Amino acid sequence: MTPQDHLTKGLLLPELKLTYVKHISDSKYRWVATKERLGAVCTRCATLSLTGYDSRVVKIRDRPLNGKKIDLEITKRRYFCKRCKKPFTRNSTQTKNHTALA
Repeated sequence: MTPQDHLTKGLLLPELKLTYVKHISDSKYRWVATKERLGAVCTRCATLSLTGYDSRVVKIRDRPLNGKKIDLEITKRRYFCKRCKKPFTRNSTQTKNHTALA
């Protein structure tokens, strides 16, 4: 089964698109993904924002798959709220805020 098949079967978050897989060692892989959705709801005032202006990479350690460690690198889009006049990044509902690789 290819990594893209794993992604579509729900092993990763549904809004992620797998870009490529990098083999780090015999027991570790790095999956590189991007968020798919266009637009996001402001975390301060709940206004829909379609204005993206930047992106950032977030690194998360996922659960092992077949005994192999999986590190995720997710490129997340940053948005600007016209109402609040502040930037924000849409957080996934299934990952904790400020989760990073140890």
